[in-house]
Amino acid sequence: MELNRRRMLGTMAMAGSAMALPGWARGADLRAEAVRAGFDEVSGASIDLTVGRGPRMVQGRAGHAIAVNGSVPGPLVRLKEGTTAR
Repeated sequence: MELNRRRMLGTMAMAGSAMALPGWARGADLRAEAVRAGFDEVSGASIDLTVGRGPRMVQGRAGHAIAVNGSVPGPLVRLKEGTTAR
């Protein structure tokens, strides 16, 4: 890859724009409640699932996770064949 003036100026402009982003555009607040590892088990005629965001540590690095009922992976849903859940 050849480095020329146009490419260097474009890269610098993108880096400067990324640094100017407000906090809400950079991701979730890492001070929020952490996402649990593992999963719960849900069953029955009525199942409530809540999807949310939160911080998660993976191999010592902080990251963002989409969690279902507060855990990653989401809960294990157990139903008998033919059962309709709401």
